[in-house]
Amino acid sequence: MSSSNKFTQGTKVPEPGTILGLLTVGGLGLVSRFKRQK
Repeated sequence: MSSSNKFTQGTKVPEPGTILGLLTVGGLGLVSRFKRQK
């Protein structure tokens, strides 16, 4: 338990909301690129 806690604190994992936001923005960007090419 202690080793995992030290690992998460050392890497400073971003909040789930931030990760979801980045994934959503990235996904929309890829979709728009594919639509423009076709």
